[in-house]
Amino acid sequence: MMQVIKADQVSNRGLRNVLDGELVLLQGFDFNGNARLSATVYAPYTSVIDRAKGVLEINVTSFVPDSQIVAPGGTTHFRFISAGVEVDFENETFNLVQSSSAEISFDNSVREPVVLSNDIGVEESTKPLFLVFGIEFLQQVNGTFYALNNVAYNALSLVLVGTGV
Repeated sequence: MMQVIKADQVSNRGLRNVLDGELVLLQGFDFNGNARLSATVYAPYTSVIDRAKGVLEINVTSFVPDSQIVAPGGTTHFRFISAGVEVDFENETFNLVQSSSAEISFDNSVREPVVLSNDIGVEESTKPLFLVFGIEFLQQVNGTFYALNNVAYNALSLVLVGTGV
């Protein structure tokens, strides 16, 4: 975040701010230093911010979990997670929408594409938009899904930043 603020070429020293900085520098930030998304999910995906519709979306193409997901021991299932956020830095507010896939078996079967759509409900937003994408590992016991106790493998990354227009 300091790099973003220091990139502000408009404001005087001590008055620099996020909005006049380079928010795109945050793109690729991994929230879990122990689990980078790029080293956990090898399934191809695209990320899209449709500012006109207010929709932030992740599209994962068909994939084989056993060969394209790096999972910790004990994993029987996983789910993809995503969030779209519209941030109003001036008023210190935000609009957050989350989505997740259904539980997906961790095996060597070909899986259908997955779409994670986050509709922030604001068309033509002029505020910065952020799209995060990640994975959560689960274990199924007696028909119930449990998050693995060791969440060190769960990855979450800021995959796309849409600066205000």
